[in-house]
Amino acid sequence: QIQTIGISREDNNDHIGMSCVKASWYGDVLVSDLQKYHAGCTLSKSQHRDCLSAIHRYCIDHLDSNYAAGISQEVGNNVFTIHCFIATHVENVIHNVLTNLHSGCIFPTSDSPQCFSASSRYCSQYFGYSGGITQEINTDIMTVACYNAEFSGDVFTKRITDFYEAVNDVDKVCSLNFTLAE
Repeated sequence: QIQTIGISREDNNDHIGMSCVKASWYGDVLVSDLQKYHAGCTLSKSQHRDCLSAIHRYCIDHLDSNYAAGISQEVGNNVFTIHCFIATHVENVIHNVLTNLHSGCIFPTSDSPQCFSASSRYCSQYFGYSGGITQEINTDIMTVACYNAEFSGDVFTKRITDFYEAVNDVDKVCSLNFTLAE
């Protein structure tokens, strides 16, 4: 069974711009297995740049594709539920380019909502794709994975208290078809 994953694109005052992307693979992955890809990935860092890098590398190996990308959607007992998908475009981007698209995307915060927004804007403005997410960070370069979404829209965030909780709520919107803003 293929699932749809929710990816945050924009973080605004009362809503989150989000996309639903079909996962090529999803499943539980032990944190210890992800640490083989990046030693800094720990259970408390599911959305941190260390785990984004580990998940990206895991998805490349698991899907056997250099265009693979991935994100953690849930945290369990020493496991992350990982969703891997095939990106439409993957590119190393100089960090200043992303900062120009969103001033809040400050090196080395690839895991911030501002950098997710900048990556989405980059993929949209330069290539016409629905959105994008950061996957890796090295010195002044970030790896951005672009995608074309099955659906893009806004989710009101009255009940969401922070970005990391929002990532899980966005995923629920895609999976359960909650009411979306126009």
